[in-house]
Amino acid sequence: MTLATPTFSQIKAQVAAIRKKKPQARAFGVRAAGRWTGERVMWDGNEQYVIHQCDSPLAMRLALREEMDEKSTKVLITNLEEGDLSEDILLRLAKRRLFPMESWGIVRSQFQAHAVDPRLIHHPGSQTTSST
Repeated sequence: MTLATPTFSQIKAQVAAIRKKKPQARAFGVRAAGRWTGERVMWDGNEQYVIHQCDSPLAMRLALREEMDEKSTKVLITNLEEGDLSEDILLRLAKRRLFPMESWGIVRSQFQAHAVDPRLIHHPGSQTTSST
C-alpha cells in the first residue's frame, strides 16, 4: 500500500477546520503517513503557507523557530506520534496537538456534519492516513 501524499488543498482544508475553533492560530501540526513533496512556500490569495516536512522533533523545533509575518501560516507535516513530541513543541502548535490528515474528517468539518457514514469511509476511493 502506498502512503497518500497530502495535497495543498487538503492542508488548506485542515487548517481551515482547525481555525474554526482557534481563529488566531498561526502554527499547525498535521500528522500524515505520506510526505509533503510540494513547494515549501505556497500561496492562497494573500495568505502564505510555509509548509515543512518534519521527520524528527529537532526538525519541528527548527521549523517553529523560523520567523514569519502575520499573513503567514506555518504547517508542520510529520509522521511522528504526539507522544514523540515534548511539551515545548506542542505548546507552539494550534490546540497544542497534532491533527491527523483524514480526508473524511476534513469533509465532515467543512460541512459541519456530526458524523460520516461508515459506508463512505470504507469506499475504495477514500484514503485516510490514520494508523488504524
